[in-house]
Amino acid sequence: MDSMKISEEIKRDLQLYLFSYDCINHSFLYFKSNHTPPLIQINILNLQDQIKDILLSSPQPSNAMSFELNDSQNLSFSLYYEKSDETNIVGFCKDISIIRSTYDYKEQILSSRDTFVEVNHALINTNDTSTLLSLIIERTIDLYKISECGTILSLDDGYLTVSASYGYDKDYCKSFKKRYTDSYQWHMTKKGFDGPIIVNNLVDMMISTGFEPFSGVNNEIIQSTISAPIIINNKLAGMINIDTTKNNYYTNYHLDIISYIAEQVSLVVDKHMLYQRIKTLSENDHLTQIYNRRTFEKKFTALIQLNKTLHLVIIDINKFKDINDSIGHDAGDAVLIDFANRLKKIVNPVDIISRLNGDEFAIGVIPKNNNDITKKLFELKEDIKINPLHYKTHTIAYTFSYGIAHMPTDGHNYEVLFKIADNNMYKNKLNIS
Repeated sequence: MDSMKISEEIKRDLQLYLFSYDCINHSFLYFKSNHTPPLIQINILNLQDQIKDILLSSPQPSNAMSFELNDSQNLSFSLYYEKSDETNIVGFCKDISIIRSTYDYKEQILSSRDTFVEVNHALINTNDTSTLLSLIIERTIDLYKISECGTILSLDDGYLTVSASYGYDKDYCKSFKKRYTDSYQWHMTKKGFDGPIIVNNLVDMMISTGFEPFSGVNNEIIQSTISAPIIINNKLAGMINIDTTKNNYYTNYHLDIISYIAEQVSLVVDKHMLYQRIKTLSENDHLTQIYNRRTFEKKFTALIQLNKTLHLVIIDINKFKDINDSIGHDAGDAVLIDFANRLKKIVNPVDIISRLNGDEFAIGVIPKNNNDITKKLFELKEDIKINPLHYKTHTIAYTFSYGIAHMPTDGHNYEVLFKIADNNMYKNKLNIS
């Protein structure tokens, strides 16, 4: 064996195991660490058995053969050996766990950055925060390789709920609701959950604190977890947990990765909330919080492409100017808000409503069973009579007129349908006057 190579490795202060192996009797003549005591505590017999298996299967000289130590966590070795004569093999193996971990760490950091490039692209194309969080948890599980499952939990009013999960029963996640003060994160960090933590021997810890151990994929009990807080606007908003059925798996470098991911989750959620607020402001009428005219036209046009039959209803509040003039514009605003809220109650979730301008509203109705819009509008008129709006000292029993256009009977174009519905509304208004 090249003594120069061994001395170079020793100078690097790596733990080496020098050995001499008898090929006839298949036993080690010599096996010793260059450090006394060894830098790391391992099962020497296990290490010898694995080296023996390699020598038996590949007796030819090797300058670099890597293997993972069985029944151990994150221990990697590189094996060097050669024949000293016909019956003996000499060589050494060195612990390359730190080198391997450093490589894995760099690889995972690069992969996590790629993940959030993908997430930021998805940010623009989805209205659903849970879709983004599901993408994040799935990609994070991929990063951790041996991890089988994970969750992103949201904290609201003192309770934790599951916003996204991977590897856990979906029904269990939907029904999950736990006080934050009942979580193992709280028990471990009572001074404040402000940084990532690793929990090994999770089963023992949960039993000792009065909690039931939980299982993931194939009903295997979770043994280790790594958890990091999600902070938004300097406040704990939730946490991300990556779990495995292997005990003592996570190391300090995993903490750096989960910290980076948790920070990115905070940025993504905050950015998505801001994006949704801007989108809502651009799509909705600021007073009534229903669609504005531009958004309604776009969405109704989309409904035309997807449905064979549609109703377009145009509504105008009668004598609205008199309300403004006699009681005041604040009272007029209250009427508009009240009417929008009443419209929301009579339409189905698939229907769309809008304040077009002033006191003019519109409804896009997809006809369904028991969905007679004329009947619903009649009932709405009766409801306003029986339950008028009370504004300060005033009781306002306002009325409205409407007109309907039907697709395909009246046309297949928004502009055509709008014109017909608007004309029908004015005819209705003239009959009332």
